[in-house]
Amino acid sequence: MKDIVGRIKSLASKGEDVHIEYKSCIDKVSGSVYETICSFLNHGGGTILLGVNDDGQIIGVNPSQAENMKKTIINATNNPELFIPSANIYPEIIDVEGKKVIVLDVQSSDAVSQYKKHFYDRNGDADVDVTNHGGLLQSIFERKSNHIFEKRIVEGLTISDLDHETFDMCRQFVKGAMHEHPWITMGDEEILRSCQLVRRDPFTGEEHLCYAALLLFGTDDAVFNYCPRYRIELLYHQCCYNDFLMRQTASSYDNRESIRCNLIKGYGIMQRFVLRYLPDKYFVPSNSIQRQDLRWLLFREICANMMVHADYSLGYASFLDIYTDKVITRNRTRLVSAAKENVIGIDQLENYTKNPLIVNVFRNLGWVEDLGSGSKKIKTYAPLYYKEPDIKIHDGENFIFSITYSLSNSLKEDTCTNSSKELQFKTPLHALVYALLKQMPKIKTAEITNYVKTSHRSVLRIISDLKEEGWIERQGQKKDVTWKILK
Repeated sequence: MKDIVGRIKSLASKGEDVHIEYKSCIDKVSGSVYETICSFLNHGGGTILLGVNDDGQIIGVNPSQAENMKKTIINATNNPELFIPSANIYPEIIDVEGKKVIVLDVQSSDAVSQYKKHFYDRNGDADVDVTNHGGLLQSIFERKSNHIFEKRIVEGLTISDLDHETFDMCRQFVKGAMHEHPWITMGDEEILRSCQLVRRDPFTGEEHLCYAALLLFGTDDAVFNYCPRYRIELLYHQCCYNDFLMRQTASSYDNRESIRCNLIKGYGIMQRFVLRYLPDKYFVPSNSIQRQDLRWLLFREICANMMVHADYSLGYASFLDIYTDKVITRNRTRLVSAAKENVIGIDQLENYTKNPLIVNVFRNLGWVEDLGSGSKKIKTYAPLYYKEPDIKIHDGENFIFSITYSLSNSLKEDTCTNSSKELQFKTPLHALVYALLKQMPKIKTAEITNYVKTSHRSVLRIISDLKEEGWIERQGQKKDVTWKILK
């Protein structure tokens, strides 16, 4: 109780804003209370204190009327003639130093709400009737659309909440992969604008950052503060899938990593996890003399699509489960909204983009490609990685992608177009450093150290081993080193 009283006093001292409203109702509930409830439902939620005047002074409601006022609010917010849809508000009566305060905690609704056939939105500390304002009304519907959650403005998020290191990582990556890319010479804010991650508030005309900017570039603290339920779980099970199902503890796993950082850094964590726990198999494409890692060619498409097509508005975790005979990804989303909830074919995914802003950044980094190409690559590389893989996709409340293979299968060889050979490294870390140097030829050793989470001395030793064994060759001067892959 002390915590609740302390919270009320704190809210009363802050003053009204976009998430706090005072109502000096004493004997009955005024109509403006319901307008504020509707505004909070349509905006970002908030708290209404009945029995607090506009100056933040706690005056209390009439104790003899408090219960009646509480029942009135419950009945009104569940009355379809007043609220569509029902608001389901549960008021609390709190005693604050002998005075009764009614507290209404209003959560942002999933659907657009209306009160007495009018639509209200919150602008600063005011409730605005936007029913006859097309642009403002449209912004509410856009805000509530799961498909464009990434475009919503994150109130309070500033460029100081974004991770400068992530921007540098992107600049370095495109420089190493493409040599000529506009991001190379752009500042952080210029990159944000070029990717349409800066949005304009229809009320004030002020510019703000959107959720896509937060998810792509946010610091760990910012991601946690503004998306506290966001996470991607990576789980390794040292058993086949059927054996896992037979275990008494269905949640058991042999190793786990949780991604709670931004998506760009998270993609690197997911890459390391895949390279650590899936067998490394290489092949030489018919149009190249360079050996390529089939493992990552296949699963980069699966991992990238898992990240860019998740519905981050729902707050559910995404999962990547690796078994000895199966890989499963699970997202709380629907990818083919027109399809019935059922198993679908991989070709049905080709023309769908869940988060176009996030997809655009991943495409600039070369992590996803044109629509349809990801599905084609999965169909191309899966049979090369393992013979006759079984790919299943379930598109329902959860989007589930699975690929099943047999440990007894050997890598498929086609002597006419592909020659394949499994490469052997001293340790998994050697394989990971090799993969990083191959993907980012200009990466610095300090960045590799941060990427693989080991000591700088270990990274230098691994690079020395790779050079001695003929895997790589260093080219260029000290400040402009490029790593050439020899095999």
